[in-house]
Amino acid sequence: MNIITLEDCLTQQDDIIHEIVHNKIFVYPTDSLYGIGAIFTAENIEKIAIMKQRPSEKKVSIIAPSRDWIFEHFTVTNYDFLIECFNSYHAISFILSPKSSDSTVSLYES
Repeated sequence: MNIITLEDCLTQQDDIIHEIVHNKIFVYPTDSLYGIGAIFTAENIEKIAIMKQRPSEKKVSIIAPSRDWIFEHFTVTNYDFLIECFNSYHAISFILSPKSSDSTVSLYES
């Protein structure tokens, strides 16, 4: 386990991105608590579930890189409502079902 300071983050950005893309789990601070993050894969969901001691089938939060990515990978039944929400709120959460049959979506190809 490595602790990375803000200075480390700024000077080692490429190395850190490489580690994240290659399935490293990371912990990051938010306004009120710490988050556990990773690239969204079935393997990483299982690792995080084990770390948190919770069922792996429990829903997880995903930070999507773009609207198009959401529409490409998830079933959206009310497109106009979703767009209206995106245009009205800074941050918003939705519960969506993945389009893929194995319920995993990957941002990066290995």
